[in-house]
This record gives sequence, structure tokens and C-alpha cells, in this order.
Amino acid sequence: MKHFAHYDSEGQIIGFYADDTHKVIPEPHVEITLDDLSKHASNEQILCVDLAGGKPSLKEYMPPPPSLEEQKTAALQTASATASAYRRQIAKQAHEDRAIAWALKTPLALLWQMHEGTTDPAIVPLVAEAQAGFEDEAEALGETPEELRAACIGKWVAFFRATQIVEGMERLAERRIPAAQSPEELQTVIAELQAKETVATAKLATLNEGGEHA
Repeated sequence: MKHFAHYDSEGQIIGFYADDTHKVIPEPHVEITLDDLSKHASNEQILCVDLAGGKPSLKEYMPPPPSLEEQKTAALQTASATASAYRRQIAKQAHEDRAIAWALKTPLALLWQMHEGTTDPAIVPLVAEAQAGFEDEAEALGETPEELRAACIGKWVAFFRATQIVEGMERLAERRIPAAQSPEELQTVIAELQAKETVATAKLATLNEGGEHA
């Protein structure tokens, strides 16, 4: 018993026939082993017919590469997922209660640093309160108020820079990926995004610096 694969004008297999059960085997067709037929039927190895040579023959089917639009869609989805992942990493750097306290004291740390030594009567009381707050914390930790202030501001800057890098990554993706006119141009944009990811990873690492109390 012989088996045959019936195929269309593009070489796609559209049916199988056996000479002992089918009186008529439609053209065009090519002989196929039972083993190859079983692999194709189980999706273990998808086959098609090679029409390039003089005699049609079976070969493994290789799906065509995705279109440029499909590549753009995939790149945008990847960029969005990457940005979301980095934002989650940033958010994890501080517990909620710590983050609230840190958000409250950072403006006062900046106020104290920017107006330290001022004689402006409208600012002096605020500066004094800011300094007193850091002195209270310093007394408990055994550090100087200035060290705590520097750590607080340093971590604020690190958070800001990390967030802005992620914003830049996402905006670059949203602007440049849809505008790509060729797969090569798209790959250039993706490479730029990957470079920004490297910078973002390094910047995120600095969020753990400056002391746990920062």
C-alpha cells in the first residue's frame, strides 16, 4: 500500500490518500511514507511540497517570517511589558509605610538644604522645623542630620532618574516603533531600547544605596 499527499499550487498539503482505499488520487500528488504522514498528522513535523526543483518532493514547512506590522506589534508589547516590569521594581524598593514617610520628609530635606543659613523670616521657621526633624532621627540612629538629609535627597534623585529612564524607554517605543519603515530600522530602535534597559538596570541598583532609613 502506498500513501500520497495531495497539494495545492503553493505546495501546501491539503489531503492524504492511500491507493488501496481510494480509487482516484487527485492531482497533483506526491508519494509519502507512513512515518512522514504520521509526523505531519500529529504536528511533530509539518511538511509541504518543494516545487522549486524539477520533481516535486516533500520538505519540512518553514512558516514565513512575520510581517513588519506584526514585528512592530510584538515590539510594542515587549516594550510595554518591560516598562511595567521596571516600574514594579522601582515600587518594590520601599515598603508602603516607609515610602509615605520618605515622601513627606524629602521636600523638607530639600527646603533645609536650599535655604540653610537663610535670614528670610518667612522661611526660617520652616527650615528650623526641617532641621529639627532630621536631628530627631539622627539622635535615634547615631548619625548626623546632614548625613540623613543627603541620603534622603540622594535616594529621591535615584528614584526620579530611574522613573524618567523608564518613561524615556516607553516613549521611545511608542514614537519610533510605529514609524519604522523596514525590519532593519525596527531592529535599530529595539537596540536603542535595550541600551536604555541596561542604563535603567544600573540606575535601579542605586536605589538600595544611601541607607535603609533614607
